[in-house]
Amino acid sequence: MLSLPERATELRAPFARLGRLRLPGLLTRPGLAALRAEVLGLRQRLVRREHAGVLAGAELAAAGPLVARLATEPALRELVTAIAGVTAEPLPEDSAGRLSLSVLDRPGDRIEPAPGGPPLALALFLDAPASPQDGGMLEYRPVSWSAGRAGPGAGGPGPGSPDRRPAGALLPEPLLRAHHAPGDGCLMRADVTEPRVTPLRDADARTVVLTIGWAVGRPLADRRAPAGAALR
Repeated sequence: MLSLPERATELRAPFARLGRLRLPGLLTRPGLAALRAEVLGLRQRLVRREHAGVLAGAELAAAGPLVARLATEPALRELVTAIAGVTAEPLPEDSAGRLSLSVLDRPGDRIEPAPGGPPLALALFLDAPASPQDGGMLEYRPVSWSAGRAGPGAGGPGPGSPDRRPAGALLPEPLLRAHHAPGDGCLMRADVTEPRVTPLRDADARTVVLTIGWAVGRPLADRRAPAGAALR
């Protein structure tokens, strides 16, 4: 289901610099197809919240066995730990931040930052517009701009930043944007980068994002993820 990158610890520096790291092709083609099929079966369970259809927490895990498997997959947790430089600790099973499925399929649909979300979040793009002009792009603040906020970047256990603003200070622009293809993963320091998904602009476009969250544990001096491992 997953194709894990080799030498994951070498990805730690770019992740620490931006607080966001694209993981292209993290889902294998069979894995992407299987997850898409499962998500289609969950469409009637989605609850319309603000600007997207959402299913989260224990309800999502109970309804989607493949999704639940990903949330507890040790190799995926090891990958996140290796890249983040901190132990990725599981969130409580009933926590909405542990698992979340968002479906954007109407013009104007978007995902806004969620207060109290998980510090570490891996977004898996199951569907995404073919062109950035159609919207549905990931938008976030580089971690260096956000280091004054609570969380690992503000003196906590995560990778730090020399930029220290008072807590609650206004964060200046710019926001950065990134386009992702179906099957891509994106690991984020969600507690400080304030990730969101920009509004859809095309009636035929759709964005489906499965997000898995972890709490931040102890910092690591060095730890290696499985090299080139693939989950079937």
